[in-house]
Amino acid sequence: MKKLFRWSAGVVFSFSVLFFSGLVYASNYMPNMYEVNDVSDSEFNIFPFSIISKEHDKNCLAQEEIDGSSSRIKSCLKFLNVFPVKTVYVNVTPKHKVVPCGIPFGVKIHSKGVMITNISDVNTGLSVKSPAKDAGLKKGDVVISVDGQEVNSNEELENIISKSKEKSLIMDVMRENKSEKIEVFPVKSADDKEYRLGMWVRDSSSGIGTLTFCSKENGMFAGLGHGVCDVDTGEIIPCGTGDVVPAAITDINKSTSGMPGELKGCIISQQSMGEIYTNDNTGIYGSLKNCIPEGEEVEVSLKQNVKKGPAYIISTLEGEKPEYYNINIDSINYNVNLPTKNIKISITDKRLMEKTGGIVQGMSGSPIIQDGKLIGAVTHVLVNNPSKGYGIFADTMLTNSNKVFESKHKKNS
Repeated sequence: MKKLFRWSAGVVFSFSVLFFSGLVYASNYMPNMYEVNDVSDSEFNIFPFSIISKEHDKNCLAQEEIDGSSSRIKSCLKFLNVFPVKTVYVNVTPKHKVVPCGIPFGVKIHSKGVMITNISDVNTGLSVKSPAKDAGLKKGDVVISVDGQEVNSNEELENIISKSKEKSLIMDVMRENKSEKIEVFPVKSADDKEYRLGMWVRDSSSGIGTLTFCSKENGMFAGLGHGVCDVDTGEIIPCGTGDVVPAAITDINKSTSGMPGELKGCIISQQSMGEIYTNDNTGIYGSLKNCIPEGEEVEVSLKQNVKKGPAYIISTLEGEKPEYYNINIDSINYNVNLPTKNIKISITDKRLMEKTGGIVQGMSGSPIIQDGKLIGAVTHVLVNNPSKGYGIFADTMLTNSNKVFESKHKKNS
């Protein structure tokens, strides 16, 4: 009897933990906004959760018009189709088609401001000082302006410091997306007689990645599926100006357990293919210049329609020609705080494994196709098992691409 009671208590406890964990996860991590292409699809399941319209609330039945092209339905996110968790919204939007690419491209980004990549000391002859450190400046900070003057290059910052001599400078600094004003006092270096702050900065970055898709409708492109980060700080480089240029893959370093491989490439032309507008945690976005890649348009799948099972990626492992490689969708995670790791994938294509050993750096942005629709893009590799990795939902990238387009259009109008 005691054993039965303990077993029953254990089952009840385990169920309670799972139940409340599900509620906490849904409340904190499930999206507050979803999209459907038809009002009749506004109720759907993403097991163990479901989206249910609030039919018994008159205010919730009303559909709010947004920009005259979509409607928003007030709904409820339920756990196990019974327990209400939170209010969410379902947008009814038209189907979108894009051209999936999978081709390599060169990325050139000039940052908005200059990023501090390291803090150092300055030998004044009498002592060793670090004005930047004393002022509280940190690696990864982005200096936007100094004494009201915008700073977009190393040379501009050096000129301002040189002219100031030992006069204090007020820097506008971006740190973790927050603006701060920091006062710093330059000192004269005994080594070169120049005034210094004791910090290293970078104003640009370049590399090679994979173009995910482009839109014939508005000329926008999206690539990488994650942000371009500074090699020293690991921070996303705030984009001031940038270009994408043609590139080709020339060699492959294969992945092994514990050591991700890499696609090696080169820029084959300095002629710009397009302009980069934004570099954020979900990728780079911009506009192409009358050079939409060839290929058929495919529909962008909504995240709730992505499913476990066979799929394929489009990637370029040699030259400029993309090819199709088989993968499997192992699991799907809707966590809004991990937008670049919503799709877990496994490489099942023997050709790809033989060529690369699995997912390698440079494949980020490779489109993922399932049932003839674009569902996502490759973003990460599992270091200890390079045959597996992660991807981002395609509708996340499309939504951000459209937002960037609208923002740019408003600024120019």
